[in-house]
Amino acid sequence: MKKGEKHTKKTRMKISLLQKGQHRSPRTEFKKGHISWCKGTKGLVKPNKGSFKKGHKPPEGKEHPNWKGGIWKKRRQWSKIILKRDNYECCGCLKKTKVTHHIITQKEDSNQKYDIRNGLTLCRSCHAYIHKVMEKNGY
Repeated sequence: MKKGEKHTKKTRMKISLLQKGQHRSPRTEFKKGHISWCKGTKGLVKPNKGSFKKGHKPPEGKEHPNWKGGIWKKRRQWSKIILKRDNYECCGCLKKTKVTHHIITQKEDSNQKYDIRNGLTLCRSCHAYIHKVMEKNGY
């Protein structure tokens, strides 16, 4: 049979009959006598009163209990400016990307967190490499 050709209907039926009753991986199948990981959990997690009501909207923005003053908006704006400045190209290998990196970490100086001069555009692999080197050197 050549690459890209389909099996005939007769051949597919033969393959199907041969595979009936076979287990793909006996090592990982559910074994007799084992107890399911979720056995007895029914009813333990109950939804809150407003979960399934029609028209219910979860709290957003300032009303949400995890609201921290709009820091993600600032972060997104900072990232967009950095990406546009660097033309969406990684400063290491010139690949197109959407990952930004702080040169001076926020732990070192939180005042430069959203400073445009404190940002780089990096691809995922270059970003991972920089963090690996920083970790190795104790940053």
